[in-house]
Amino acid sequence: MKFIFNPITKQMDLVSTGQQGPQGPAGADGADGVDGVDGVDGSDGAQGPAGADGADGAQGPAGPQGATGATGPQGPTGATGPAGADGADGAQGPQGPAGAAGADGADGADGAAGQGVPTGGSANQVLAKVDGTDYNTQWVNQSGGGGSSLSTAVYTGPTTSTVSATSATYVTVPVSTSYGTPASIYSNSNGVVTLGAAGTYLCMCTVVITGTTSNYRWGGELNIRHNTGSGLTEIGSVQGGYIRQASGQNDTYLSISRIVTTSDANDTIDFQLRRINTIAGNATYLQNLSTIQIIKLDGVEGATGCGG
Repeated sequence: MKFIFNPITKQMDLVSTGQQGPQGPAGADGADGVDGVDGVDGSDGAQGPAGADGADGAQGPAGPQGATGATGPQGPTGATGPAGADGADGAQGPQGPAGAAGADGADGADGAAGQGVPTGGSANQVLAKVDGTDYNTQWVNQSGGGGSSLSTAVYTGPTTSTVSATSATYVTVPVSTSYGTPASIYSNSNGVVTLGAAGTYLCMCTVVITGTTSNYRWGGELNIRHNTGSGLTEIGSVQGGYIRQASGQNDTYLSISRIVTTSDANDTIDFQLRRINTIAGNATYLQNLSTIQIIKLDGVEGATGCGG
């Protein structure tokens, strides 16, 4: 015999056991029983494999700035970039020093002879302007009597053949020797002529220059100055002249003439010469062939003539 729990009566029934019969059909599932008391926790199992990475979380706030790290080594030089656009032109610099003088050029053709003292004339005649045109002059007789007469003076020089004409700065022409008898109103002190009366004057000068150096070229400038008592003023100048001893052209000359008007008896005029070519050479004045000539164009009062 054995006891079997009766779930309906919830009591143990005594059951006699006979011969086991065939298995009956499965009964319907009974209702779930009351949960039993939790058992004691089992020991931890072995760690399972790592799960897949979860999605990135939202970015957190920036942390505080860390201390500056040490400077790293200099990197290699990069490739040259493209050329930039041209900048604006800078201001012009100061003028550089003058270059050395160039070599003399080839000889030019000989020019026509310049205007000197005209040929002709006779004793006691003087050179007079025909009109206001340069060099338009003629020889005329000095007049006298009860009217007025031209007052003239002619000077020559230099008195030696050794006076140099090579200075590159102006030097007064060395012409002061009276030729004939100059009118009493004039005086000449070493080439400076005093015009001793108010009036209008034709003032002329011719210088004659020579040279002996082979293949030497000379050129000069001749000027005229007027002193009215308040200082000298240049009133004209001319340039010219050519000496080429190697070509047989040893001599040359320069001439200048100007009209001068004075208001008193103390004005002076003088003439100056300077070399303008680049080589000094050995040019000199020809002895007694340079001249200064002064003519008072409005005359001076002469002696009273005989009555008619």
